[in-house]
Amino acid sequence: MNNKDEVKRLVEQAQARFEQGDYEGAIDDCDQAIALDPNLASAYICRGRARKKINNHLGAYKDYTKAIELDQNNAVIYSLRASLSDQLGDQDGAFRDYTKVVELDPTDIDAYDGLAWIRFSMGDTNDALSIYAQAIELNDQQPDLYVKRSVIKSNLRDYDGAILDCDRAIEINQSFVDGYMTRGELYKLKENRFLAIEDFKKAESLYREQRNIGMAEHCKKEIKNLKNWFRWKINRFVHKFVEARLLSMYNLASSVEDLANNNIQSTSDGDLPEQ
Repeated sequence: MNNKDEVKRLVEQAQARFEQGDYEGAIDDCDQAIALDPNLASAYICRGRARKKINNHLGAYKDYTKAIELDQNNAVIYSLRASLSDQLGDQDGAFRDYTKVVELDPTDIDAYDGLAWIRFSMGDTNDALSIYAQAIELNDQQPDLYVKRSVIKSNLRDYDGAILDCDRAIEINQSFVDGYMTRGELYKLKENRFLAIEDFKKAESLYREQRNIGMAEHCKKEIKNLKNWFRWKINRFVHKFVEARLLSMYNLASSVEDLANNNIQSTSDGDLPEQ
């Protein structure tokens, strides 16, 4: 077997090990492949992905950068590095790489999504909304795009517009839990607690189906808090009603007493009626 065939075998084996979760084994195979052919971009990509999985972020970043040097028109590598940069808090680097992805592949929805969220994180909400509009124009059947845009609209206090986006996401996929969860939070902000409870109930049910117990319990707590608010509101109303009734009765009794006293006073001051 010549070097070229051996390198190909090692990279394919590394990719298989990566899919099986054997990240250390994948890295070892890539090391051997790179030793035989230091100019093979796919080996650096595979090793970078495996390094990221074991939280060797600096090593992953270096591998992605080397892969880009070797294959400058590969949108996938820029996307991988953009995602890593975003995770590491390098928003400027992520923005540059996502922009490059869109330049190389104008149909990459995930790149628009990442780019929009980066712009939102950087404080440019209008640009973020514009980018999400472009993404939705490319694919209007992807519910997460609507939900993420709803978060930005909510940040601008456009709660009605945000709810409409969640409505659309749920219309596309009635099992899309993020749609119910986000809309429930929006209804809370609008103080429409009845509808908020209904959305949190649906979200709780979906989370339990997904065996996401933590989020299901979070929804359950939200529902309990909202119901407690209703009880507090009702008790407060009843208390004020009773208080008002008692005050009214007291005022009426006081008025009757005053009237009686006035009549007695008038009788004592005037002539007694003739017998």
